[in-house]
Amino acid sequence: MTKLQKPKAEEPAAEKKAEKKAAKRVAPEKKPVVKKAAAAKVLKKAEEVYLQFGGEEWDLAPLKEKVLAAFVAEGHRASSAKKVALYIKPEERKVYYVINEKITGSVDF
Repeated sequence: MTKLQKPKAEEPAAEKKAEKKAAKRVAPEKKPVVKKAAAAKVLKKAEEVYLQFGGEEWDLAPLKEKVLAAFVAEGHRASSAKKVALYIKPEERKVYYVINEKITGSVDF
């Protein structure tokens, strides 16, 4: 063997190293990230709820906004309202609410 020739046993090992390096460079496919908050916003915007009683009809979205406005007027931050329960009594034309299972109150239609 001359100095310019390489032994055949070393060639497959060199190819394997090159293949391993190439495999390391390829980034694995990433799954798309679905944000729960974004999905919740879409659902809230798509939600339309109406109450019909005694020949009248009310959209509940403005009533919920009134409840949150009353909550903020009491000195609370709107972002602190994590759970809002509305109890609608159309015969009294009032919406009673419980926010975060602690704070209660009512607003008129």
